[in-house]
Amino acid sequence: MTLDFQVPPALSAHEPPEAHGVPRDQVRMLVGHRDTGTITHHRFSALPEVLSPGDVLVVNTSATVPAAIDVLGRPDLVVHVSTEMPGRVWVVELRRRLDGGATEPRSDGLAGDRFTLAGGAHVRLLRPYSADRLWVAEIDAPSVPTYLMAHGRPIRYSYVDRDWPLSAYRSVFATTPGSAEMPSASRPFTEELVTQLVSRGIVFAPILLHTGVASPEAHEKPYPERFQVPETTARLVNEARAAGRRIIGVGTTAVRAIETVADERGRLRAAAGWTSLVVTPDRGVRAIDGLVTGFHEPEASHLDMLGAFLAPEVLRAAYQEAAGRGGGAIVLNFERVGYINSTGIALIVSLLAQARADGRRVTACGLTEHYREIFQITRLSDFMGIYPDEQSAVGSAPATARRSTERAPTGRARE
Repeated sequence: MTLDFQVPPALSAHEPPEAHGVPRDQVRMLVGHRDTGTITHHRFSALPEVLSPGDVLVVNTSATVPAAIDVLGRPDLVVHVSTEMPGRVWVVELRRRLDGGATEPRSDGLAGDRFTLAGGAHVRLLRPYSADRLWVAEIDAPSVPTYLMAHGRPIRYSYVDRDWPLSAYRSVFATTPGSAEMPSASRPFTEELVTQLVSRGIVFAPILLHTGVASPEAHEKPYPERFQVPETTARLVNEARAAGRRIIGVGTTAVRAIETVADERGRLRAAAGWTSLVVTPDRGVRAIDGLVTGFHEPEASHLDMLGAFLAPEVLRAAYQEAAGRGGGAIVLNFERVGYINSTGIALIVSLLAQARADGRRVTACGLTEHYREIFQITRLSDFMGIYPDEQSAVGSAPATARRSTERAPTGRARE
């Protein structure tokens, strides 16, 4: 499935919300209702009110490992360690280091190439796994996950401005190290939110699926990944479905694992191994009723899975709404701004002009008395509503047009 939209730079995951004082569970959440086609806006902390008692949330317990490894003697070369395959071999990707520490793909590897990695381990390329990108390789470490924990760093792509600690790529459900990139749909959950969900009667069912490296440049279809659906989860989901309760996957990895072990009637069996399943609108879903997922680029293969849950027109409307089309309001929160220089004023003027051209309303909140006067003198206040706090600013906009300014979690939208 392909949608015609552009991801605004402000919606890209440049940094975690905690970096600018926003708790994980205060990121924005858009809910698309496939039965009515309506779209509603929330904070993620409102999830207990969006769900119903008895709903089952399937969560991935895989923990992110620091899967980017430097090559000794080659400051331009980085290896991304992806998925473990049968036979004690691994899928890896060669990347070219850029200024600032991010990387880009490189396609100059050859079968038989052997590189010395940080910490003294070696990687040897055996054969191509995908055209010009991935390789099947041997890594001579007794335990590759243990080796990565000691010598690697989290994978980072160019849209993330700087390195972040591994803790920024871990969810509250993470227990078993193995994912090259974070199963990011579970990132907004906090311990407090989980407690609220359990208190409301929401049930959690764990699965395990270790994610491989994404394809931010090539947008390839998902390849095989290692998974496990335990007996307890299979039984819990089967009983919930029999009772008419909803099964909601937290992330595409949860959906992929559950649908891998679901029969044509939607009944689950416990299993473990590697899954090659790709969920598409044509294939549909058998056991999962809903999906918690991140914001995906228009070329991303994850949109195929979303198309299995929502009609194309509802999915398209949801993405246009999330991307700022359809007259969405813009809220500028100045609560943590102590000084605005002339460049900042110019940026605000430019934003007002663009918003006016797009037919969008701009409001501001959290201004000090000094800057309230400045906005009045410069007549900026003639072109935007001024409110004392974010709640009143957001509440002033029509319900279908409300937005706020928090960014998405850091890391690739793997889910």
